[in-house]
Amino acid sequence: MDWRGQGDSGRFTEQKSLLYIDNFESYVKDLKIFISLNSHLVRPLIFMASSMGGNIALHYAHDYPKDMDAIIALAPMIKINTTPYPYSVAENLVKFIVSIGLGDQFVFGYSSFSYDTCVKNYNPIKNGDKKIYLRDCKLLKEQPHLAIGGPSFRWLYEAFKASEDFDNDAFLKQINVPFLMVSSKNDYLVNVDAQTKICKVLPNCRLQMYEDSHHNILKDSSDIVSRLIKDVDAFFINFGKIEKISKEPQQQYAYTQSK
Repeated sequence: MDWRGQGDSGRFTEQKSLLYIDNFESYVKDLKIFISLNSHLVRPLIFMASSMGGNIALHYAHDYPKDMDAIIALAPMIKINTTPYPYSVAENLVKFIVSIGLGDQFVFGYSSFSYDTCVKNYNPIKNGDKKIYLRDCKLLKEQPHLAIGGPSFRWLYEAFKASEDFDNDAFLKQINVPFLMVSSKNDYLVNVDAQTKICKVLPNCRLQMYEDSHHNILKDSSDIVSRLIKDVDAFFINFGKIEKISKEPQQQYAYTQSK
């Protein structure tokens, strides 16, 4: 499944690499339909969600708690990192821009996807493994219909709105699913303090802070990805929901009822 407006899914505007959404609730509804249409999925059903996906997974777990058994959230978008601008200032500015009819424009600093710009924008502090990053640039050059150049002001506006629920402790305490949150200490896109804060409120959350990773942890160095695999193993065992039953390189897991 590709989220609407991304990947192989259709686009909302004529700017084909513009990230746009009418409402984040649409993502949650799409995921519900996807799960409903795939009743053959074997339990335990574990969501591994990265960045925006972490925001969607938390909302889904709140609305449909019986549909999943655990969540692994990698650098989840609890709140956007608006540095160097105060969060409230950035939020109000985006609201104003959307209110005057410019919601379908690229956020400042972004534009339509360009291979040359993609290559030039590599930053070891932000982007992790360079070979993987450049490989992705090449892939998007060859298949431009997959590319996203950046978010629209409307997408960012809806992201701010979707994050408001996470300021509500009552909302968070209703999410009981075992939850592993993997955070990158120097994340430039999402707010790490907000991740730490909600993990203290969620009933079943374990926080794993990586000092040397980047926002897209799955596209990081092999050492970091190997560490992630080990942390996922430990998460399953410690929560008692999934029991490791094989020591072979290709791990297998068995579901056990929690007592």
